[in-house]
Amino acid sequence: MSLVYLLIAILVIMAMILLTSKRRAMAKYAGYIALTAPVIASIYFLLQVPSVIKQHYLSVSIPWMTSLDINVDLRLDGLSLMFSLIISLIGIAVFFYATQYLSSRKDNLPRFLLILNAIYV
Repeated sequence: MSLVYLLIAILVIMAMILLTSKRRAMAKYAGYIALTAPVIASIYFLLQVPSVIKQHYLSVSIPWMTSLDINVDLRLDGLSLMFSLIISLIGIAVFFYATQYLSSRKDNLPRFLLILNAIYV
C-alpha cells in the first residue's frame, strides 16, 4: 500500500512541476493537469466506501515524538469519509470552474492553480 502512496505523491509533484511550465501549450491544459490531486483523492475515498460500510475502519498511527510517546493517529470512519468525499468532490468542481473561468487569462492560470493545488494538498 505504501507504493500506492508513493505513486500518488509522484503524480501530484509531476502535476505541480508541469503547472510551473512557461510554455503556452501547457497553459492551455494547466487546469486539467491540476485536477489530478482532487480526482485521485476522490477515487481513493470512493474505493474506501465498501470497507467503511462493513465497519472496517482504516487506521494509521505514525510515531511523531517517540521520546514522549506522542503519535499522529489517523482514522477513516464513516463521518470522516463523508467529509473527505465532500471536500474532494467540491475540490474537483472548484478546479474545473477555475479552469473555465480563468481560461481567458492563461498567463496567470498556471500560477493560480499551483497555489490552489498547494493549498488543497
